[in-house]
Amino acid sequence: MTDVPFTFISRAARSAKPRKTGLTEIRGPYYSAYGPRHLADLFETVGAWVDGIKYAGGSFALMPADVVKSMNKMAHDHGAYVSTGGWIENVLRFGPSAVDRYIEEAKVLGFDVIDISAGFIRLPTDSLLRIVEK
Repeated sequence: MTDVPFTFISRAARSAKPRKTGLTEIRGPYYSAYGPRHLADLFETVGAWVDGIKYAGGSFALMPADVVKSMNKMAHDHGAYVSTGGWIENVLRFGPSAVDRYIEEAKVLGFDVIDISAGFIRLPTDSLLRIVEK
C-alpha cells in the first residue's frame, strides 16, 4: 500500500490481496452511473482496499459488451473479483434456458460471481439449490 496520510489514526488491519477476510466490495454502475475512467480512478486512489466490484440492477445489460469486459478485466488486473449483482431474478422469468444462456454470457463477460438475491423474489430452497449447482 502506498504512503497514506494520518498514520497516527489506526485503521482496520488488512492483509495484502487476495484477502480471505475483511473484504471490501463496492457497487458498480447503477447507484452512481459510471464507466471505465471512473473505475480506473477508484482503483488508482483506493484500489488497495477494493476486493470486489458488484454491479447492481442489471446495469451491465445496458452497457456495450466490450465496455463490460474492459471494466471486468480492469477489476481483475487490480486483484478484485466481479459480481453480477442480483439480476438473475429478472432472468428467471424467461425460463431455464435463459438462465443457462445468462450464466454462459456472464462467463464470457468476465464475471466471477453470479449473485442470487432473495431480496426481490421468493423461491423454494430446492429451486435455489438447482441454480447454485449450475
